[in-house]
Amino acid sequence: MYDSCNCEKSEDCMCAAISSYVHACAAVGIQLPGWRETMCGKYSSVCPSTMVYAYNMTTCGRTCRSRAEPDYTCQVNFTPVDGCGCPEGSFMNEENQCVPPTSCPCYFKGSVVYNGETIKKEGVMW
Repeated sequence: MYDSCNCEKSEDCMCAAISSYVHACAAVGIQLPGWRETMCGKYSSVCPSTMVYAYNMTTCGRTCRSRAEPDYTCQVNFTPVDGCGCPEGSFMNEENQCVPPTSCPCYFKGSVVYNGETIKKEGVMW
């Protein structure tokens, strides 16, 4: 409360403080979904057009790259947070856009292979 009242933009500071509290609760297994519906709602409506806001965002398996290569973020115990991310069934591409799986590029040895590009693997062009 002290930090919020002494802040130049008190609403921004209050929302940041409450968000930290909600994250601390989530870290011990207590979920507080919907808290932005009654306060700090302007921060949940600023997602880019291809993304959605959710109270339980994680990084595991959320990118096009994670569909083709091991996703090491899935090996870390990470507390879900509220924020913007791709809707269920879509994945973030290299341009930070959420796309359907059929629009994801291919990957080879860590590099993006865009539609129309060819690579040489074991002496054979693909």
